[in-house]
Amino acid sequence: MLEILLVSVLVVGAMIVIPLIALCVVGKLVLALVLLPFRIIGAFVGVAVGVVAKVLLVGAGLIVGVALLAGGLALIPLIPVVLLALFVWLVARLFRSTPTVRPVA
Repeated sequence: MLEILLVSVLVVGAMIVIPLIALCVVGKLVLALVLLPFRIIGAFVGVAVGVVAKVLLVGAGLIVGVALLAGGLALIPLIPVVLLALFVWLVARLFRSTPTVRPVA
Protein backbone atom coordinates (compact mmCIF):
# COMPACT_ATOMS: atom_id res chain seq x y z
CA MET A 1 0.00 0.00 0.00
CA LEU A 2 2.83 2.41 0.86
CA GLU A 3 4.59 1.56 -2.40
CA ILE A 4 1.52 2.48 -4.42
CA LEU A 5 1.21 5.79 -2.58
CA LEU A 6 4.89 6.57 -3.17
CA VAL A 7 4.69 5.70 -6.87
CA SER A 8 1.54 7.80 -7.33
CA VAL A 9 3.19 10.79 -5.61
CA LEU A 10 6.23 10.43 -7.87
CA VAL A 11 4.07 10.16 -10.99
CA VAL A 12 2.02 13.23 -10.06
CA GLY A 13 5.21 15.15 -9.20
CA ALA A 14 6.77 14.16 -12.51
CA MET A 15 3.62 15.29 -14.33
CA ILE A 16 4.08 18.73 -12.76
CA VAL A 17 7.87 19.08 -12.90
CA ILE A 18 8.56 17.79 -16.43
CA PRO A 19 6.30 20.35 -18.20
CA LEU A 20 7.81 23.14 -16.08
CA ILE A 21 11.32 22.11 -17.10
CA ALA A 22 10.26 21.93 -20.76
CA LEU A 23 8.62 25.36 -20.47
CA CYS A 24 11.80 26.79 -18.97
CA VAL A 25 13.96 25.33 -21.75
CA VAL A 26 11.62 26.64 -24.46
CA GLY A 27 11.53 30.08 -22.81
CA LYS A 28 15.32 30.29 -22.69
CA LEU A 29 15.53 29.20 -26.34
CA VAL A 30 13.00 31.84 -27.45
CA LEU A 31 14.76 34.54 -25.44
CA ALA A 32 18.13 33.56 -26.94
CA LEU A 33 16.69 33.70 -30.46
CA VAL A 34 15.09 37.11 -29.82
CA LEU A 35 18.32 38.58 -28.44
CA LEU A 36 20.61 37.02 -31.07
CA PRO A 37 20.48 39.96 -33.56
CA PHE A 38 21.39 42.40 -30.81
CA ARG A 39 24.33 40.25 -29.75
CA ILE A 40 25.57 40.10 -33.36
CA ILE A 41 25.27 43.88 -33.76
CA GLY A 42 27.04 44.36 -30.44
CA ALA A 43 29.90 42.14 -31.56
CA PHE A 44 30.33 44.12 -34.80
CA VAL A 45 30.23 47.45 -32.97
CA GLY A 46 32.71 46.20 -30.37
CA VAL A 47 35.15 45.07 -33.04
CA ALA A 48 34.80 48.35 -34.94
CA VAL A 49 35.33 50.47 -31.81
CA GLY A 50 38.31 48.33 -30.81
CA VAL A 51 39.98 48.73 -34.20
CA VAL A 52 39.41 52.49 -34.26
CA ALA A 53 40.72 52.86 -30.70
CA LYS A 54 43.83 50.84 -31.49
CA VAL A 55 44.55 52.92 -34.59
CA LEU A 56 44.10 56.17 -32.65
CA LEU A 57 46.29 55.01 -29.76
CA VAL A 58 49.05 53.79 -32.06
CA GLY A 59 48.92 57.09 -33.95
CA ALA A 60 49.07 59.11 -30.73
CA GLY A 61 51.97 56.99 -29.48
CA LEU A 62 53.90 57.53 -32.69
CA ILE A 63 53.30 61.28 -32.57
CA VAL A 64 54.46 61.52 -28.94
CA GLY A 65 57.51 59.35 -29.68
CA VAL A 66 58.55 61.46 -32.66
CA ALA A 67 58.03 64.66 -30.64
CA LEU A 68 60.20 63.34 -27.79
CA LEU A 69 62.88 62.22 -30.22
CA ALA A 70 62.89 65.60 -31.95
CA GLY A 71 63.06 67.39 -28.60
CA GLY A 72 65.95 65.21 -27.48
CA LEU A 73 67.82 65.82 -30.72
CA ALA A 74 67.23 69.56 -30.35
CA LEU A 75 68.76 69.51 -26.85
CA ILE A 76 72.00 67.78 -27.89
CA PRO A 77 73.74 71.06 -28.92
CA LEU A 78 72.94 72.49 -25.46
CA ILE A 79 74.98 69.85 -23.61
CA PRO A 80 78.21 71.96 -23.44
CA VAL A 81 76.28 74.95 -22.10
CA VAL A 82 74.61 72.80 -19.44
CA LEU A 83 77.95 71.27 -18.41
CA LEU A 84 79.53 74.72 -18.16
CA ALA A 85 76.66 75.98 -16.01
CA LEU A 86 77.00 72.91 -13.78
CA PHE A 87 80.73 73.58 -13.37
CA VAL A 88 80.13 77.24 -12.46
CA TRP A 89 77.45 76.25 -9.95
CA LEU A 90 79.74 73.67 -8.31
CA VAL A 91 82.61 76.18 -8.03
CA ALA A 92 80.29 78.82 -6.58
CA ARG A 93 78.94 76.32 -4.09
CA LEU A 94 82.47 75.26 -3.14
CA PHE A 95 83.57 78.80 -2.30
CA ARG A 96 80.37 79.83 -0.58
CA SER A 97 80.90 80.77 3.05
CA THR A 98 78.94 78.81 5.59
CA PRO A 99 76.96 80.85 8.09
CA THR A 100 78.29 80.76 11.63
CA VAL A 101 75.98 79.59 14.33
CA ARG A 102 75.86 81.94 17.30
CA PRO A 103 74.68 80.64 20.65
CA VAL A 104 71.43 82.07 21.86
CA ALA A 105 71.86 83.92 25.16
